[in-house]
Amino acid sequence: MMFRLDTDVTRALVREVTNRIESELGVRPTTFRAGRWGWGANVADALWKEGYRVDSSVTPLLDWSSSGGPDYS
Repeated sequence: MMFRLDTDVTRALVREVTNRIESELGVRPTTFRAGRWGWGANVADALWKEGYRVDSSVTPLLDWSSSGGPDYS
Protein backbone atom coordinates (compact mmCIF):
# COMPACT_ATOMS: atom_id res chain seq x y z
CA MET A 1 0.00 0.00 0.00
CA MET A 2 1.15 3.49 -0.79
CA PHE A 3 1.34 4.66 2.82
CA ARG A 4 4.09 2.10 3.43
CA LEU A 5 6.46 3.69 0.91
CA ASP A 6 9.30 5.93 2.02
CA THR A 7 8.35 9.63 2.07
CA ASP A 8 10.79 10.52 -0.72
CA VAL A 9 9.57 7.63 -2.87
CA THR A 10 5.96 8.68 -2.32
CA ARG A 11 6.70 12.27 -3.30
CA ALA A 12 8.56 11.17 -6.43
CA LEU A 13 5.76 8.77 -7.41
CA VAL A 14 3.01 11.38 -6.98
CA ARG A 15 5.08 13.98 -8.84
CA GLU A 16 5.78 11.59 -11.73
CA VAL A 17 2.17 10.46 -12.10
CA THR A 18 0.93 14.05 -11.86
CA ASN A 19 3.39 15.27 -14.49
CA ARG A 20 2.60 12.34 -16.78
CA ILE A 21 -1.14 12.98 -16.61
CA GLU A 22 -0.59 16.66 -17.30
CA SER A 23 1.73 15.90 -20.20
CA GLU A 24 -0.49 13.26 -21.80
CA LEU A 25 -3.91 14.80 -21.19
CA GLY A 26 -3.13 18.50 -20.99
CA VAL A 27 -4.73 18.99 -17.58
CA ARG A 28 -3.20 18.93 -14.14
CA PRO A 29 -5.09 16.54 -11.84
CA THR A 30 -6.51 17.86 -8.57
CA THR A 31 -8.24 14.72 -7.24
CA PHE A 32 -6.66 11.48 -6.08
CA ARG A 33 -7.44 8.01 -4.72
CA ALA A 34 -4.69 5.75 -3.44
CA GLY A 35 -4.83 2.19 -4.70
CA ARG A 36 -6.42 -0.15 -2.14
CA TRP A 37 -7.20 2.94 -0.03
CA GLY A 38 -3.57 3.14 1.13
CA TRP A 39 -3.73 6.70 2.38
CA GLY A 40 -1.33 7.97 5.03
CA ALA A 41 0.45 11.10 6.21
CA ASN A 42 3.22 10.73 3.62
CA VAL A 43 0.62 10.47 0.85
CA ALA A 44 -1.24 13.54 2.14
CA ASP A 45 2.01 15.52 2.25
CA ALA A 46 2.94 14.55 -1.32
CA LEU A 47 -0.53 15.43 -2.61
CA TRP A 48 -0.51 18.79 -0.84
CA LYS A 49 2.86 19.66 -2.37
CA GLU A 50 1.62 18.79 -5.86
CA GLY A 51 -1.50 20.94 -5.53
CA TYR A 52 -4.17 18.27 -5.11
CA ARG A 53 -7.40 19.51 -3.55
CA VAL A 54 -9.42 16.31 -3.08
CA ASP A 55 -8.45 12.85 -1.87
CA SER A 56 -11.01 10.05 -1.76
CA SER A 57 -8.73 7.33 -0.41
CA VAL A 58 -10.17 7.24 3.10
CA THR A 59 -13.08 4.86 3.58
CA PRO A 60 -14.76 5.90 6.84
CA LEU A 61 -15.82 3.17 9.24
CA LEU A 62 -13.85 0.44 7.44
CA ASP A 63 -10.91 -1.49 8.80
CA TRP A 64 -8.36 -2.65 6.20
CA SER A 65 -5.85 -3.92 8.77
CA SER A 66 -6.60 -7.58 7.99
CA SER A 67 -5.04 -6.99 4.56
CA GLY A 68 -2.23 -4.77 5.84
CA GLY A 69 -4.03 -1.48 5.37
CA PRO A 70 -5.20 1.36 7.58
CA ASP A 71 -8.03 1.14 10.08
CA TYR A 72 -10.59 3.90 9.46
CA SER A 73 -13.12 2.48 11.89
